Amino acid sequence: MKTITFNAELDSYQKKDGTHNIMIRISQYGKHKRVGLGYSIEKKHWNYVDNTVRKTHSMSSMLNDLIKIKISDLDKKYLGSRLQNQNITARQLQSGLRNNVLGGNFFEYARTVIDRFDNINTRDSQLSVLSGLKEYLGSEDLYFADITYDFLENYKAYLKKQGLSKNTIWSKMKTMKARYNNGVKSGAFKPDINPFGLIDMSKAKSKRVRFSEEQIKSIENYSPNDNSVMFHAKNIFMISFLHWGIRISDCLTLQYRNIKDGRLTYTAIKTKESQKDFNIKIHTRAEKIFEYYLSQKYKPTDYIFPFMRKLPRLHTDEEFNKMIGSKTALINKELSKIASILGLPKFSTNTARHSFAELTKQKTGSKKTASEALGHSSEKVTEAYFNAASEYKNDELSDKVY
Repeated sequence: MKTITFNAELDSYQKKDGTHNIMIRISQYGKHKRVGLGYSIEKKHWNYVDNTVRKTHSMSSMLNDLIKIKISDLDKKYLGSRLQNQNITARQLQSGLRNNVLGGNFFEYARTVIDRFDNINTRDSQLSVLSGLKEYLGSEDLYFADITYDFLENYKAYLKKQGLSKNTIWSKMKTMKARYNNGVKSGAFKPDINPFGLIDMSKAKSKRVRFSEEQIKSIENYSPNDNSVMFHAKNIFMISFLHWGIRISDCLTLQYRNIKDGRLTYTAIKTKESQKDFNIKIHTRAEKIFEYYLSQKYKPTDYIFPFMRKLPRLHTDEEFNKMIGSKTALINKELSKIASILGLPKFSTNTARHSFAELTKQKTGSKKTASEALGHSSEKVTEAYFNAASEYKNDELSDKVY
């Protein structure tokens, strides 16, 4: 006698659009577990006598076939376990059936993939996406089969209500999609239809702030109080702009030993895997800025800018990245104040990078030039900046652009 049975049913909960989810009910000793099939219909289209979709629904044949297939798969897996005389409890068997139908726990699978990433920033950002999803659910139980079109649309609506921008939502959904597709490719789950192919995954056109030479000059000529946070924030912005749009993480970690014989030499943090080294002529407009810091007492391994000086000598990658993040936020806050004072659009450390790219576009018309100067891994990354190509030789770029 079968101790576990499987039946189709229509969820009693009515969604906002007036439809109800089609479910497969797994029953054992009067207790039930339910698995959503990812489709919902109005009550009028459900036959409560034989638990099927009525022909009045345009997708009745497909949905009824899907129900039969799922129940048949469950029956085969359950009966197969009994024929093998597996010594497992009913609870274990039911849990196994649920995993087989649902494809296992999405969070657990995604975590195993994310843990394989070498880049700690990538790991942290993707784990943050999972944490936000868990907070939304109020649970750590999310199975692959639970990720349906309706689930994704509801989550997107939730994120929008939280005030997140379209591009932030896109980024989170992109991460979820990538980990979901990893599961599909590995065989952890085989969906009838990939729900991510049904939802809108477009992103808003990025509105990068790019400053003209005149606007950059207004920032350069502004004089905050010496040694104030705003003073150092403005200096970092200018050093970045005047030296090929150095990333903020690299600016923050510049050491005195990176200055030698009128040149700035460093290895970009974001591209250490490929050892992207930079050797840039220090621009005359930057000499005065560096003179201020070189006049201080220092050791070659000291940070030039004061923001990272409290980082412990022995620190973890997590501590390092947290400080980079917090100091970047502090600098951007000060740059926003400068924008307000000077009547400029609100800008951040990235504006120095974008402005350098725009200026390079105007003066060289070279996509390849910008790609190499910005430290991008490929020219495709630079598509948003340029639509032309040519070449340059080291210091010629600084002389031509600035």
